[in-house]
Amino acid sequence: MLSPIYGATSAELAAVRDRLIAMPYGARPEQFDATPEVLDRSRALRASLPGEGPVVAFVGRLVYYKGVEVLLAALARLPGVRALIAGDGPMRGFYESTARDLGLGPRARFLGRIDEPTNVPLNHAADVFALPCLNRAEAFGEVQVEAQLCRLPVVTSNVASGVIDVTRDGVT
Repeated sequence: MLSPIYGATSAELAAVRDRLIAMPYGARPEQFDATPEVLDRSRALRASLPGEGPVVAFVGRLVYYKGVEVLLAALARLPGVRALIAGDGPMRGFYESTARDLGLGPRARFLGRIDEPTNVPLNHAADVFALPCLNRAEAFGEVQVEAQLCRLPVVTSNVASGVIDVTRDGVT
């Protein structure tokens, strides 16, 4: 288990709660450095969006509990903000259609599935990372840790899972 909050609030784990141990996420921070190559790729990603406004990054499977529709609705209310949305999954068509219906046009760029080497430049291309998850199905949010290792501020939902263990208001 990666999250003390998830373990403490899980009905499924109640019978073994006294034996749960939170295991820290392992990462090599140097993998997330802004090297010249990473910065070149991040500039290209940022330049692929129209305008000059802030950029929000999202990385994850495009499934219902990730809450991408929340991010898209927020973009619709923030006319200058742009988004790089990385990932693929069964909800991709729905999210792309929602972006069109909201009139987001090229401000919301769906990148599809990205490989690990693209994740770091994507985070460095953004001004903020968003994980607008809808429920506890998002048990931890490894992408939050990766964004933080790129020195990127993270905005997420207040879901009683590992998500709030990773991104603590005023702390991390």
